[in-house]
Amino acid sequence: MNQSQIAQIVKEMSQKVTDGTELTRDDVKRMAEAARRSGKIEHRALYSAVRSLLPVPAEGDEKITEDEIKEAAEKARKSGRIEDRVSYVAIKTKLQEQEESANK
Repeated sequence: MNQSQIAQIVKEMSQKVTDGTELTRDDVKRMAEAARRSGKIEHRALYSAVRSLLPVPAEGDEKITEDEIKEAAEKARKSGRIEDRVSYVAIKTKLQEQEESANK
């Protein structure tokens, strides 16, 4: 991700926050990556605002996808951080519970 891509993401997210446009998980992920790569405190603050405006699904309504599990596994493998490993296991467990409840 280069500086122009970061600037574009920051511009888009600033506009969405200002306009009150509905945000998606992808928006949050993109802004998190832009904030992490730029290291600027303003971008981290914008990421926080974007994350806080993400609609929270009702308990149990959130569906876990295979892509989310693959992303979490890759992140845990690359970083080796305990937090990422725990997150991966939690997502995987939630998917198993989701599949079990669908089979009932």
